[in-house]
Amino acid sequence: MNDNLRFKGSVRLLKTDVDGNTFVLFEDNNLIVNLGKGVIAARLTADGPRPTHIGVGTGNTATSSEDTDLVTALGSRKAATPGVTTTTVNGDTAVFTATFAPGESTGTWQEAGLFTAISGGALVARILTGAQSKGVLDTFSLIWNIQAL
Repeated sequence: MNDNLRFKGSVRLLKTDVDGNTFVLFEDNNLIVNLGKGVIAARLTADGPRPTHIGVGTGNTATSSEDTDLVTALGSRKAATPGVTTTTVNGDTAVFTATFAPGESTGTWQEAGLFTAISGGALVARILTGAQSKGVLDTFSLIWNIQAL
């Protein structure tokens, strides 16, 4: 019997403006990098680190399975609130959410990464977001899903 277990990552970027209106700016699948595959495997034994932070940057170099960090970080990584949800079967998707408040990581976002630490640590997944302008009064939220298929 062949199970064909694999993982799929996806990211949604939301913007909340000063009037409290929320918009979806970006939604797409991401690349789970080689280090990320190792993190996922290690978590099956509860020995390894887990994703805890989301960082953003201004780099627009294509994603690669060999990526180990963002190309050009913008501001500090934010703690990600973890959760579990159901996409296809019960509890098949890990969810990590981070909110960047007004004044945090202001500028043009072009990349985002899911990490195992506030600094250093392993890059689990990386995505290019296209040019997304975060003004000083904007709140951006990144919702990162990793689904077992």
